[in-house]
Amino acid sequence: MSVLSLIVILSFSACNLPGSGNVDSPTPEINQVATQVAMILTATNSANSLTPISATDAVVIPSSADTALPALTSTSTQTPTLTPTQLATATAPLTIQPSPTLLSSDPKANLGKPVWSTDFANGKTFGLDTPVDDPEYHFEVKNGEMVMIGKKPDGFHAWRLASYKIQNFYVEAAFQTSDCSGLDRYGLIFRSPDNNKGYFLGISCDGQYGLRVYDGDTFSDLVKWTKSDFIHAGANQSNLVGVMAKDTKLTLYVNGQSLGDVSDSSYQQGVFGYFISSTNTTNLTVQSNSIGYWAVP
Repeated sequence: MSVLSLIVILSFSACNLPGSGNVDSPTPEINQVATQVAMILTATNSANSLTPISATDAVVIPSSADTALPALTSTSTQTPTLTPTQLATATAPLTIQPSPTLLSSDPKANLGKPVWSTDFANGKTFGLDTPVDDPEYHFEVKNGEMVMIGKKPDGFHAWRLASYKIQNFYVEAAFQTSDCSGLDRYGLIFRSPDNNKGYFLGISCDGQYGLRVYDGDTFSDLVKWTKSDFIHAGANQSNLVGVMAKDTKLTLYVNGQSLGDVSDSSYQQGVFGYFISSTNTTNLTVQSNSIGYWAVP
């Protein structure tokens, strides 16, 4: 059975660290930023190649949803600097419509109801009672959506983490892009043991997906950027991005379709959330109106 615990968040912090290795942005180095409480775990590292699998090998044992979250405190002293014009593309409601019938390959067909999900009535789970703004990024919850903006096309990675620490799970979020191009990317960070490590499952504007692990200093490719017809490529598109983590096996999904699996033991548990990174588009804006997770035994 998965270990599920509610993290008591003490504070949120932001840090800028130079990244190196496996960088595919226009600049030779990528700065990283994370905003979450530190939770230190011991980790080992190994990676194997991607192999296709069946999506029917997950069986859930339901458990009740977590309830009241603690109040979150932000340590940021910055005030939002985006103008109404810059945020104009981030305020329209999403148009993602759930399919009335799940695909047979969709893991949710076997998982039942999620342990936890949100419709973003507020931003408490992500510490976003008020917007968080920086010269490189902007996060806020508005009109029932998580709004993420990568301000500069320099490959800067920004992420925001939820307050649930989980081990074996399926996590899925709905995304919608505005203007974007090339390797502008967004997606899920998961099994983050502290505020500066974790796995990054991303999809790009040009219809590629990739999985990387970040050790606080360097990104390492577990799955290099790969084209997939399952991804709705281009601007103004919506996609469902999911990952099933069961022990060392990480299975990737987009729009209910399995992309395959990879084995890695770097991080066995941790929190999850969103990330965004612009490589081509000023004020790259991505919205999400839903995210949830399911327990996997």
